[in-house]
Amino acid sequence: MSFRKEHESKRHRQSAWQKWLPVVGLIVIIGFFGSVMWSTGSYSNAAIINQYFQPTQIDESNTSITVIDNNTVTNVNYLEQQYWAAESFYKNQNFAKAIEAYDFVLKNKNNTAYKMENVNFETAQWNQILMFLGNKKREKAIEELGKIAISDMSEQYKSKAAELKKKLNSFWYGWAN
Repeated sequence: MSFRKEHESKRHRQSAWQKWLPVVGLIVIIGFFGSVMWSTGSYSNAAIINQYFQPTQIDESNTSITVIDNNTVTNVNYLEQQYWAAESFYKNQNFAKAIEAYDFVLKNKNNTAYKMENVNFETAQWNQILMFLGNKKREKAIEELGKIAISDMSEQYKSKAAELKKKLNSFWYGWAN
């Protein structure tokens, strides 16, 4: 008997699953990292905010932060300027300041001392919820989304609120954040 035949007879043959084990492992690893990349692109706070944010259609020349800071609360245009400032704060990723500005706008919804023709209070309420996400306050955002469902807001926002609430409670959201 030759050396080669002896050596081959002593060698154990691999079963089919042992041959495919590295391939299966590679598929699992690629699937894992692929799902992380996909969920981060669709379910991260930044992606959600970018998808759902409602711009105010503001006149950029009218929203200088210095003008807003020098303006007093007694000025009739102050409410509108805070509404515009909130979007400016969002664009600069200053979510805490955006929340404050939207909060001021929403608290003064019925204050007749201010001009309000350029303020959309539903949009302000909606965008404030998104700013909670930007500020990593998911629970507060979910709480506020629940309030929209029972409020007198338009059906457009109610359906978006239900969709967003579902997204925030999904497995993928937790995976991405």
